[in-house]
Amino acid sequence: MYLYTAMSEVARLTEKEDYLAALDRVWENVITKNMYITGGIGSSHHNEGFTKDYDLPNETAYCETCASAGMIFWNHRMNLLYEDAKYADIVETELYNGLLSGVSLDGRKFFYDNPLASNGQHHRVEWFGTSCCPTQLARFIPSIGNYLYSVSNDTLYINQFIHSKSNVTWNEKQVSITQKTNYPWDGKIDLQFDLQSESSFELAVRLPGWCNQYRLLLNGGELLEEYQSENGYVKINRVWHAEDRITLDLHMEVEKVYSSPAVRENVGKVALRNGPLVYAFEGVDHLNRDLERIFLSDSSHFTTKFDESILSGVSVIKSNALYVKDECLKEPLYHSNKPDLIPIDIKAVPYYSWNNRGNGQMRVWLNHRI
Repeated sequence: MYLYTAMSEVARLTEKEDYLAALDRVWENVITKNMYITGGIGSSHHNEGFTKDYDLPNETAYCETCASAGMIFWNHRMNLLYEDAKYADIVETELYNGLLSGVSLDGRKFFYDNPLASNGQHHRVEWFGTSCCPTQLARFIPSIGNYLYSVSNDTLYINQFIHSKSNVTWNEKQVSITQKTNYPWDGKIDLQFDLQSESSFELAVRLPGWCNQYRLLLNGGELLEEYQSENGYVKINRVWHAEDRITLDLHMEVEKVYSSPAVRENVGKVALRNGPLVYAFEGVDHLNRDLERIFLSDSSHFTTKFDESILSGVSVIKSNALYVKDECLKEPLYHSNKPDLIPIDIKAVPYYSWNNRGNGQMRVWLNHRI
């Protein structure tokens, strides 16, 4: 990933066609055939890297924390190279899932590898003999502000949504931007501009790939001026005035995600995502019995609620599900006509927060009754 980061930067500066073509091929292969839903990459402990396409085991997934940081470095450069929001989408996935899971909520313990399933044997520790992951996180987290904005010619790009205040200078323009948002717990983002004088430029606001509905407002009212969508960005070209405000309201709802059928371990399974956050089921929650016996069904419905009492405050997903009695647990269960199933309620927490309440079972992918 560090190599591809450097290639992307060289390609941006030199426009080398062979570099561009190689980067496009590698990116497409990594994202579509070798990346986990959490953004984790590198399925194998043996070579700390890739094996064959679609080989994505959950319990033995390597997904080194450093590799997620490398994915951020690489995709940020690809975004600068192509000005396409799909690369910023990967940065977001890594930020809230693959990278953030590498550190405990108190900042004192770390994962070297980040599996998507555990039977209680995987837990964070204070240090490693090879200490790249703790130091990588200590270096990266203070630099997150560098990934919020980018500029090109006369365009200011809003790439990430984080409550913050920043000053951006380019082409003799200076803009102070204040982001007010509770993202990723909800999808409302207020962008307020502080300009010394009127300024004409194009504003490009990323529309996350997970979002299917949104509203865009200017100064609290409907945005009536023309704007266009291009490469995953909403682009607004106008003369901006002091204290102008743009509000982007992204519709969030729990989404069921399915793997490619080529990923053998996930056949007949489903994962949950809400906005940019991938969710995990932990056995430590008393509602979640033996996770291997739980099935989400097509009729499962989901509710979300922010719970300040757990995990420093997270949005929890609750759902109805089916629990399989011991004598009915046989393969392939989801093709059985009359399994003995008990209705239960279960809940899920953001993947990044798992293993902060003790060791136990964890699953990102649950059985799905077809």
